[in-house]
Amino acid sequence: MAELIPFGLRERSDTLASAWVEFQTAELRGVIGWVNDYSEALFSAEAALVADAVAKRVREFATGRKFAHILLANFVTEPQPLLSDDRRPLWPAGVIGSIAHSEKLAIVVGAPDDSLLGVGVDLERNDRLRTTEQRLVLTEAEHDTLADHTHTPPHLTGTHYFCAKEAVYKAINPHARVMVDFQEVEINFEEHAHSGCFSFRARYLGPDARTKHLDRGIGFCEPYQDHVLAHFKIPSP
Repeated sequence: MAELIPFGLRERSDTLASAWVEFQTAELRGVIGWVNDYSEALFSAEAALVADAVAKRVREFATGRKFAHILLANFVTEPQPLLSDDRRPLWPAGVIGSIAHSEKLAIVVGAPDDSLLGVGVDLERNDRLRTTEQRLVLTEAEHDTLADHTHTPPHLTGTHYFCAKEAVYKAINPHARVMVDFQEVEINFEEHAHSGCFSFRARYLGPDARTKHLDRGIGFCEPYQDHVLAHFKIPSP
């Protein structure tokens, strides 16, 4: 069974006085830091992917690729571009990974592909999901859980559900190559001993059998800066 622990980045938040920090758990390695203009660090093939993009998109893309280059140095011997297929990163053979960013922070995580079937990460501002948008993201059961102020921790929000579902999708999509709607995944959170942190499981409610491995995954939500950070791991069969 995959290890279930937070990244513990909140305790290291002071290290972001620098541009980025590297971190690792028993299974994952990662890089997190500030979105900045790293366009000069792009390989020409990567730059071509955002040649027509606005400046904001280029900054976010370039930061993700810069952090991915740092991460991949742990797994491959020669620097190489990280290309995309329909905005899905094409990781080198032997590596799985995931990239996420907000307007100001970006994160990349990765692992050898013999240890996990899939990994997904997401990073969202605390106020990312407005109350008026919750019906689009939350199932009826999730909405009822969030509305139950007697039993639901007050720091569990709609953004946690949004962030968790994004991480789940990123973990399963490269393997299953299938779109998974917000309403097709139901998240069950459990409050963790780390304050403000939640472990979670995901249950697939849709009809596509290619997502069967999703239900075996485990995830974690934790606070970081003024964001919610989620990662989701699917163990190898």
